[in-house]
Amino acid sequence: MSFQHPALAQAADSGEVRLLSQAANTLGAPDPLQAMQFVDCDPAGVTKQVAQLDRATQQLTDAAERFSSVIARIDAGWSGGDGHAAFTEAAADLTKGYADTAHRTQEGVDLGKEVASTLDSVATTVGHQATAIAGGVTEASQRVLAGEQDAAAEEVNKACRDILLVVQENLRIVGELADHMKSKV
Repeated sequence: MSFQHPALAQAADSGEVRLLSQAANTLGAPDPLQAMQFVDCDPAGVTKQVAQLDRATQQLTDAAERFSSVIARIDAGWSGGDGHAAFTEAAADLTKGYADTAHRTQEGVDLGKEVASTLDSVATTVGHQATAIAGGVTEASQRVLAGEQDAAAEEVNKACRDILLVVQENLRIVGELADHMKSKV
């Protein structure tokens, strides 16, 4: 099983989590590796997309500023006539449209950065906590794989449940982020 996020990949490759996964499968308990899949993500990919949007926002802002400058020069050299008022109004509307679009695009950039940061934090937290939890039951995992079914099995089951709870809590954070994003749109 492969992971996109480095902290989850590192956790999955750790001997502790793999051993717990094997013990969980022996017992029919929830597999910690499968649970971790629910928070797998690619924040670096999101950050790359956000950077492209940020560059586009800057290009739009620059174009709007150049447009406004040209309009101001044209307006300064033109006075009177029926067309002047219509031109000035149309130019003002277009300038406002540029500014509004740049503002909304910048809000998208800011939300994208927040998404990347939150997803990275969630995946990192889950990866580190899964490794710590699995590391705490290494001996019990080994005993389950050796055929023990009593106290060792209980420890392994609890560790698997604990990892599931960590995943659930972090998915709640992602849900809160989604609600926050909806309120911004």
